[in-house]
Parts: sequence; C-alpha cells; structure tokens
Amino acid sequence: MHDEPGRWVSMRPLASTRGSVVFATALGALLSLLVETVGKKSPAELCQTASAQSSCGQCIKQHPDCAWCSDPNADLPSRCELYSSLEKKCEASFVEHPVSKVEFLQNADVGASRQDPYSGAIVRTQLQPQQVQIAMKPGDAISFSLRYLHQDRDSRDIYILNSETESQGVTIEYEAECRGIVQPGNFCPSVSHSDVVSFNVSVKLRECRASGGAVVSVGIGGVREVVALYVNPICGCDCEKLENQVTMSPQCGGRGNLVCGACICNPGSAGSRCECNVASGTMSVAELLNQCRSSPSEEPCSGRGKCKCGACECDSPEKYSGKYCQCDDTSCPSNGAELCSGRGRCECGTCKCDVGWTGPACDCTTETTECLGKSGMICNGQGSCDCGKCACNDGYSGPTCELCLNCEAETEFTEGDDYHTLLPEKPDEIEDLEETPEAKPKVESGASVVSLLPFMEIVTLATLLIIGP
Repeated sequence: MHDEPGRWVSMRPLASTRGSVVFATALGALLSLLVETVGKKSPAELCQTASAQSSCGQCIKQHPDCAWCSDPNADLPSRCELYSSLEKKCEASFVEHPVSKVEFLQNADVGASRQDPYSGAIVRTQLQPQQVQIAMKPGDAISFSLRYLHQDRDSRDIYILNSETESQGVTIEYEAECRGIVQPGNFCPSVSHSDVVSFNVSVKLRECRASGGAVVSVGIGGVREVVALYVNPICGCDCEKLENQVTMSPQCGGRGNLVCGACICNPGSAGSRCECNVASGTMSVAELLNQCRSSPSEEPCSGRGKCKCGACECDSPEKYSGKYCQCDDTSCPSNGAELCSGRGRCECGTCKCDVGWTGPACDCTTETTECLGKSGMICNGQGSCDCGKCACNDGYSGPTCELCLNCEAETEFTEGDDYHTLLPEKPDEIEDLEETPEAKPKVESGASVVSLLPFMEIVTLATLLIIGP
C-alpha cells in the first residue's frame, strides 16, 4: 500500500493489532461467561430459596419452572418447587404455575390493503403482525415470527430495529431468514422488490419493574410502519388478589390471613398454621424451615421428620435422632444378630459400648487376664493384649508370648529357671578333661587341625560354666 509516491506502508502491524483485538474480545467474552456461570444456582435451588418460599408471587419470580401449591391442606415441607416435582405432590387445581403466552391483537397479512395513519391513503401492509401482546414471567423468553414485504423498487440491505428496552427490563434478539438461510442478527442483505423476509423475534423479560409493563416499537429502518409490542410481566398469582384472601382464617388459628394456601401470620406468631409464638418479631415459614436444615441444600429434618416451630420431630424416634434427624440409629455394625453385638447402644451410626467392651461392634473385650504371663507382665512384655488375646512381637509366640523362636541358647530354658541351678554343686565334681582318657581326642595321623575345633568349643563352654559369670 502506498502512503505517498515512492513510499510503501507495511500493513503487518495493523493486521497484528486487529488480531490482538479480536483475541482480547473473545477472551473477555469467555471470562464473562465463566464469571456468570460460576456460583449460578440451578432452577431447583432457586425454587428452594427463602424468598421463593415466602409467597406465591416470589416463587414464580425466581425461575419460569418454579410453581406454588395453594392447597391449604397440603402437608409439604415447601410450597415452592419445580413444576415437574410439585405436580406429583399437589392436586392439579391448586398448582399455581402461570404460563407465558403471546397474543396477536392485529395480524393482517403482508400485502393487504390498509389506510396509512399519517396520510390517510390506502397502502399495502408491509409488516405482520401489527400489534402483539405478551404475558410472561421474569426469566422467561417467548418468540414470534415477524414478516416484512419490501416494496421499494431498488434492492437494498434491510435492518430490523426496535425502540429502547433496557430501562424496561426487556431484551430482544433476532434471527433473519434471508432467501431460505437462517442466521442470527437483525440484517438481511440485497432485498429486492416484492421480496418477503421473515424474522424470528425473541423477547425475554429480565425482571419485574415497579413501572409495570413495557411498550416497544419494532420496525424496519427507513420504513414508517411499525409493530407495537406490549409486554405484561407476570409478577404475582391470582390467588394473591384481595378477593381470594381469607383474613383471620381459622386454618391460621385466627392469628393470620390465608393467602394462596399459606398463612401470613400476625406479628408475634409464626409457623405453617401460626401456631408458634415468636418473642421478637415474626418469622416466616421459610425461616423456621431453615432452622430445621443442617445446610441450605438439605431437606428439613433430613427428610426424616417434621419441622415444628423451627425444631425437628423425627418420624421414628427409635430409629432416627439428632437435631436434624440426621442420625440413623440402626446403621451400627453388628455381629449378625444384634447391633453392637448386644453389648452397647447405637448412636448416630457409632456403637457406644458397655463397660468391659470396645471395638466398632463392641465385640472386643477389654479384659487382660488371659494375656498375663507367669512373669506377671502382659504378654511377658513381648506383645500387646488385643481383645483378650496376645498379639506377640516378631520372633515370639505362645498364648502369652512365652516362646522365643530365634533367641540365644539360654532363652530356651523354661520360664523361671536360672542357668546357675544347672551347674554341679561343687566345681571339683567335674572331672579333669585332661585326666580322663575318654575325653582325650584321638587324632589320627594326617588329621586336619580343623577337626579339633568342636572339641575346643566344648572346653571353652565347660570353663565358663565352672568359673561362672
């Protein structure tokens, strides 16, 4: 590329810079996705939050799949759950699960004649539908098809646009079908006269706003005709309307109002039927249920009992125990017939043994009588007493580790013996080996000196026995 006559400008740095920008943009998008994903709760977890359990309206706001059971007689640990789960526990007529829906208020076909609101002239309709109304829950998305008839004589690129939506809590995305090819975005190139282009319009409600519904205009750039889009948030349940509430309901003990099957208790009362007296302020059912959970993800009372005024009452006290009914008192080791071998009690899966017994199944005695050796020491000091029996150190054996397998000759004497007692009473009773003819070794001629070595060892041993230690 020439910058000026006779001078070339290299494009390599520019290409490198563009590549770096693209890479940085992609990396930033990936990091944003990771940040959004990490720590994000599942739909089931969102339905179980304290906010979701507080009312029907709060329940359906948490996630489009959350539903509420408004049956006042339903005995459920939580009224807000996934719809797929709740429909198995709650009678269908009491399941509050509003469904997002789209309605076309005006839907004349493209090409149909109409009166232009500005000029009064009769013109052909270019956009279909003309008015759309959507009722939807927060977090939900709903789509509809929008068609455009191009009436310009010239071919041109077209863009579908909309009015501002950010402040209204609404997000709109498009897909364009251009000559049979569907691609994301709001753009279709080289559209000719009488061509019909279809757009898939996806509308998502991010959250409920105090301002209420949203009104959005959707149209094609350069075309005066627009589509009116009305978004009505579903942020509450029909059962929450005043005409459907029961004030000072007997089912709430006369201490609160029955709303969507749940008691909204007066200050000083709490519980599913306002049966709990609360000294300081009012606690919601969700708060009381949380006091019966060992962790936010666990079921109240571990699914083994009922939460009464913030405390667990286990279904089978002889089987389950603990603050959260988390202990199974039938899960201890046994000897095949009785838990803890009948010598202890099972507490939270662990045997608490009676006096005199130990071990995971209380099958090991703590008695050491059978381990006492003649020396008076446990296992003669050469082992440990395990479950009433000696576990001998290496090289020792016997009931009390009294046998030594690889010891010196003197350790072969029986226990309690002293090698001094094996000596003659008087040293002179030992015959002089030199004077005893039988003791003299006969060395044949030519015998090796090595053959005398056993004889020398005997002499040395005898000398040691005479002299003593």
